[in-house]
Amino acid sequence: MTAREAIRVIAGQLTDEWVVCTTGYTCRDMQAVAERAANFYMIGSMGVAASIGLGLALQNPRRCVVVLDGDGALLMGLGNLPMIGSLKPRNLIHVVLDNEVFASTGGQMTYARAVPLDGLAKSSGYPLVERVDRLDPIK
Repeated sequence: MTAREAIRVIAGQLTDEWVVCTTGYTCRDMQAVAERAANFYMIGSMGVAASIGLGLALQNPRRCVVVLDGDGALLMGLGNLPMIGSLKPRNLIHVVLDNEVFASTGGQMTYARAVPLDGLAKSSGYPLVERVDRLDPIK
């Protein structure tokens, strides 16, 4: 599945959640698929969408916050994983769209092929981690 296909399925399930999108194609895809006032597009700062989402979730515990992150952005902000894992906000959903490249800057490979990102999240204390390779499980 492509990132845009996954974003389309995720967007189709949104109601009033706040969505924080990482920089690059994720922002553009979300805007093209489901432009909404509850979306925040983190344009230009790779690796900080998860920390923004965490801050929103902690300050607004009655509001669900969804972070749409990329593998490259996640790897740039690895400190976010143990912070989220230790704080365990129940209202934060962290989705990582892993295409194993920095798509927006020319397709350079990330280390996601060699480093299992789901394993990093589990090791960091995320209470629930699921790896999804097909559209069916996220519908």
